[in-house]
Amino acid sequence: MLKKFTFFIIATMVSLGCFTTAFAVETPYLTDVNEGAGSITLIEDNGEEYEEEIINVKGRGSGTYETSFTITGGVYTKQSWKTDDEPTFNVTITTTSFEGEDLNLNSSYTVFLEKKGALGYAPVDEGDILIKEGYTDSVKLTGDGAGTYRLYIRSYTGFEVSGDLYVKFSY
Repeated sequence: MLKKFTFFIIATMVSLGCFTTAFAVETPYLTDVNEGAGSITLIEDNGEEYEEEIINVKGRGSGTYETSFTITGGVYTKQSWKTDDEPTFNVTITTTSFEGEDLNLNSSYTVFLEKKGALGYAPVDEGDILIKEGYTDSVKLTGDGAGTYRLYIRSYTGFEVSGDLYVKFSY
């Protein structure tokens, strides 16, 4: 009985490990080639820990960030915005290439605004952006008061998709 239980636990842990990396991007860090002010770093959603960069925007009130990405799953922003009021994030994505384009799939990115709480980050708002080569669309996401926020961009197609990401926040 103990052998079966141990096997079950190990099999479950291996399965969960495979599941969390099944849709990860090919490179762990996706950054804008123009590193510096205004660029944003994206981290794959493979469950690995990373050192978060917190941007204290108190007193600043607004800002813009941009980068390019290639994903088959999802990415988080390495940067998190710490605000002292309810923020608004306007997220614009231009899809530059999509492996599934020839299949005429009606797919979209889901963009989540997540707020940091006692147990980690949790979504507070979300919106969808159509995945279509050459197409540009935006979503407006609103926080729920002062706090630390990050973005999570997710494609559920399973196909590689590339795009340009532009983020404007204000509060």
